[in-house]
Amino acid sequence: MRATHPHPQNLTEDAQPHGARPFRHCRVQSRRSGFSIIELIVAMTVISVGLVAASGTMTFVMRQSAVAEFRADRVAVRQYVSERLRGLPYDSVVDGSMSLTGFTADWTVADSVDTKTVTLLTGGPLFTAGIAAWQTDTASFRILKP
Repeated sequence: MRATHPHPQNLTEDAQPHGARPFRHCRVQSRRSGFSIIELIVAMTVISVGLVAASGTMTFVMRQSAVAEFRADRVAVRQYVSERLRGLPYDSVVDGSMSLTGFTADWTVADSVDTKTVTLLTGGPLFTAGIAAWQTDTASFRILKP
């Protein structure tokens, strides 16, 4: 005959075989949830390196944006002066200079039989590597005699 034991959930503490506790008091050790201090330090190091790289990139982008803005301003001054000179009567185009809001434009005129060759120098601020400098651009164009 086979010995039957009562189901462990139905046993009281007194009726447990060999002094065992009921299953409801039994705990299985599980791995603690959360992060260890090493994992937190590694994560913070990775995030710090990423933030430093992003900061360096932003500084570079802002500097390049300022350089491009000053270059665009010098081009706008050059375009303005060249259009103004082309709009003058042919005989009125002579050497000259002008200053426009922090930018300069100087031009020389070489006269030939039926054309005038204008050499235009435009200057303006330029910031490279955090140092303010003066940048000069040169352009030449011809004006035909009507």
